[in-house]
Amino acid sequence: MTSKLNPLAKAWDPSIKARKEDRTLFMIFPHANHVDKNQVFDFFQRMCGEGAVQDVYIYKKGGVDTTYGKIVFQNTSICAAVLKSGGCDDEAKYYIGHGHVF
Repeated sequence: MTSKLNPLAKAWDPSIKARKEDRTLFMIFPHANHVDKNQVFDFFQRMCGEGAVQDVYIYKKGGVDTTYGKIVFQNTSICAAVLKSGGCDDEAKYYIGHGHVF
């Protein structure tokens, strides 16, 4: 039996963490829902397990209402699981606080 592994590939090292960009999902808050950082953080910690979320960033357009944000997970597999559990491979919809988050 011949191996299908790349003989020139680097050995896997579990101590090397994926880049932050590869562990990040972007969020959109339609209708300027009032969702804060703690609500998002707590929601995904309950959903994915303690320690799954590294950080949450919420941005306000014009300093008024929350319109978008991003969430950084500890590893890339959590990103994939969040998208799949939300109904799709490239987009998910959740209800957090008082509104939807895409």
